[in-house]
Amino acid sequence: MDDQQSRAEQGSTEHVLDQVLEALNDVTGSASEVAGAVYSHGERYARQVGEQYPQAQHYARDARRLVTRHTTGNPLLSLFVAGAIGYALAWMIHGERRNRDRHVPDYARTRHGYASQGDA
Repeated sequence: MDDQQSRAEQGSTEHVLDQVLEALNDVTGSASEVAGAVYSHGERYARQVGEQYPQAQHYARDARRLVTRHTTGNPLLSLFVAGAIGYALAWMIHGERRNRDRHVPDYARTRHGYASQGDA
């Protein structure tokens, strides 16, 4: 009896696992399609900008060469600079939250300063 129940549970578990794997494959395929579409749109946009502003394309090519030359010559410095830029961006994006009152949950926060009921 336990052997049949164990087989039924294993079959059920395998069925659920197969469904999860199929769903993950679908999501992966969809994400890949979306990424391809975004890449092609970006490529088309970059080509259009390059056609309209050939001088900007020349500057971008020169900047890419300069960055490539300096990053291959100083990889540790490049890694440090990239980390510093990432930290600065994160601080600019999330730094505003640091100044708010900590005891008020995010969903209850407003940008307006209201008087409490006792102050009215």
